[in-house]
Amino acid sequence: METPRTGAATSPDKAIFTTTDWSLLAIISLIWGSAFLWTAIALEGFSAEAVAFLRVALGAAGLALISSARRRVDREDWLKILIVAIAGNAAPALLFATAIETVDSAVAGMSVSAVPLVSLFIWILINRSLPARIQLLGLAVGFAGVALMATPHLIGSEAAPFGIGLLALATLGYAVTQNVIGPLQRKYGSTPVVF
Repeated sequence: METPRTGAATSPDKAIFTTTDWSLLAIISLIWGSAFLWTAIALEGFSAEAVAFLRVALGAAGLALISSARRRVDREDWLKILIVAIAGNAAPALLFATAIETVDSAVAGMSVSAVPLVSLFIWILINRSLPARIQLLGLAVGFAGVALMATPHLIGSEAAPFGIGLLALATLGYAVTQNVIGPLQRKYGSTPVVF
């Protein structure tokens, strides 16, 4: 029986994180984590619409520099790509920028923590299959945490229900995208799908 090479996993589920992997994760965490702060700063000089447009346009310009991003996508997958483009990029960019005009950027950043929860809920609806009880308990605890985080912004003198609603829609868009993007990325790679 042949033993696998070090670092060569047979599936992503069994992959071992290397120092490079952890470094890349830290970098992308800083980029994603600071995006809401940068949005708040940009809103001091630009409208929410301009910030959203610039965010998407700069991302597209950066991806255009990567040759693998320009890989042709089959016509049968165009609708899925459109869903990713709108629900996972354009709409959240606008929704987050507009929400940050009424809620703190830190709240917007924390709202993204609900994406895996909503994504799993959508997966349950699509597949009509419940996960194990412990996972359902985790889902309930997670939603309770999101509710606790949002509640101060829904009631009281500092209430911003419109902003919280926009954050919820953006989170929903990201979660929908998570249920569409996986098969596309396995077929085409990551960069052509997000470009």
